[in-house]
Amino acid sequence: MTTNTSVLIAEDEPVYRKFLESLLSDWGFPVQTASDGEETRRCLLAKDRPQLAIVDWNMPKLNGIGVCQAVRERYSMSEVFILMLTARSESDDLAAALDAGANDYMTKPFDGTELRARLTVGQRLVGSMSIPPSFAVADGISASLPQNGYLMPVFDPHSLKFNYGLPATLLRAWASDGTLRKVLLDRVQVCPQCRSVPTFRFGCSACGSGCVTNDRMIHHYACAHVGAAQDFDEDGELVCPKCRMRRLVVGADFEHLTGPYRCLDCGWSAAELEHVAHCLGCGFRFPANQAVIEDLVGFHAHRLDSLGAIAASS
Repeated sequence: MTTNTSVLIAEDEPVYRKFLESLLSDWGFPVQTASDGEETRRCLLAKDRPQLAIVDWNMPKLNGIGVCQAVRERYSMSEVFILMLTARSESDDLAAALDAGANDYMTKPFDGTELRARLTVGQRLVGSMSIPPSFAVADGISASLPQNGYLMPVFDPHSLKFNYGLPATLLRAWASDGTLRKVLLDRVQVCPQCRSVPTFRFGCSACGSGCVTNDRMIHHYACAHVGAAQDFDEDGELVCPKCRMRRLVVGADFEHLTGPYRCLDCGWSAAELEHVAHCLGCGFRFPANQAVIEDLVGFHAHRLDSLGAIAASS
């Protein structure tokens, strides 16, 4: 299916760049390419810039983080959709990419179906913000609505919340009079205190830390003693500390067991970990089942006649 939404592929590796170009062309996207960060920056800051960009993290002259920062100084996340593509997979890398202004993040190797789905989301976002001139509303706020399509929520990496770029009171007013129609997109789990997005991990039920470890244990069959592996070590020889049997052989004399979990932050110990959440906004740690389920909605421009009346009278 052909689309008018152009995509910039910023990738310094020629084989990977050609592969992406072929893939996106088959999907009907007009494609531009760039082989280094400076070329990418120039393309995305140009007047005839592509609306979507797949940007590699590691590029010569300027990396993907620098590209995102340069673009966000001029264009919002709804004007240029940037998908960071990288072999990095640590949570700190994800946070750095989002903080720099990337809309989304995928790791190599990627799944083609998932990439296409994420580009479709980007299309909806930049398409929904192809808006007519701003309407002056009664309370003096200048705001804009999509003419054809959806006003989509955008994740703000600074507040760690979803927003629409318009005052919530204005959106509620337009939804109540039928100008906008709410469309449920998804449901997300947020912090019960500040409504920011948390991370989830299995960790300490006492303090919520993810810094937990296990002690390796040994079960000696002959005397049924179970103890820490280091307690069996005597100058490099395995000796049961209870019955003093020496030269123990794994499988024949003993087995290794995984000991209880121990928190490196508070010293808590237990046989099971708890599913805990850590809010990235306020730092609050809480059991994952206490996260608030929040509806993530888009707004469809159902009718613009009321806004036309406002514009005509202003």
